[in-house]
Amino acid sequence: KEFTLERAVIEVPTVKHAMLDDDTAYLRILRWTPKTEPDVRRAIESFKKEGYSSMVIDVRGNPGGLLSSVVDTADLFLNKGVIVSTKDRELRTLEEFRANRRTAVDPSIEVILLIDKGSASASEILAGALKDSGRAYLIGDTTFGKGSVQQIRGFGDSGFKLTISRYYTPDDYNIDKIGIDPHKAITEEELSEQEIESLATLIEENTIALFVDRNPNASNSMIGGFISDLRGDGIELEERLLRRLIREEYNRRLNDPPIYDLDYDRVLSESLDILNSGDFESLLSSVR
Repeated sequence: KEFTLERAVIEVPTVKHAMLDDDTAYLRILRWTPKTEPDVRRAIESFKKEGYSSMVIDVRGNPGGLLSSVVDTADLFLNKGVIVSTKDRELRTLEEFRANRRTAVDPSIEVILLIDKGSASASEILAGALKDSGRAYLIGDTTFGKGSVQQIRGFGDSGFKLTISRYYTPDDYNIDKIGIDPHKAITEEELSEQEIESLATLIEENTIALFVDRNPNASNSMIGGFISDLRGDGIELEERLLRRLIREEYNRRLNDPPIYDLDYDRVLSESLDILNSGDFESLLSSVR
């Protein structure tokens, strides 16, 4: 067979956004590049048109990126104070980045930030700035703890990374090898050895992908029967986890997969419950 291929520019998005309900906006920041701040600003403009009154920002699994990118993005939410500073080994301040008085997000907008162990570096700078300033309520797991500033130095035909300073949050908190704790911790339970073996078996044998191949439009009862068969084959995983894995496999086949999944994302669901409860301000005030 002969095929004609045409080169195309594939732009990987830095953010994804959608409305969770009539009032709450959802902003997922995937990476920190020069395009992140403009993309976040465009998302905010779309939220304004929808009449949003609250926002969930999601940096779970975001490993970091450009310092300038996260500083510019944090500045959209803060109208004063330090965003982040860097200090040397003798705790002398080398750089200090401050917010200006112009914000894109009105101070009346309630903000929740989702973090986890995969939130690192630039994502932790945003978390630290929003937490210390009292601008957002943090939910999830303690962040990775990547608070070192490094430069690449040449060495012959090769090179090496040299740590030259460390990041500090507005409250002068060094996150390196410590991370940032959420206000409310919600973590997925650790899998037992038996569960890890079951998960490895599913991955190695491509079991879920094969089921999806054979059943592109499986009903809920068909999925339930498949899970029963897995249990009969010795797979010991919670039904909720199995259903989430199956849902994720179906979503991977879509050209335009859903941006969020309230059915199986416990942290996101809890965030929405808090924002809809009317208790957000009292919660945030209690941790300021």
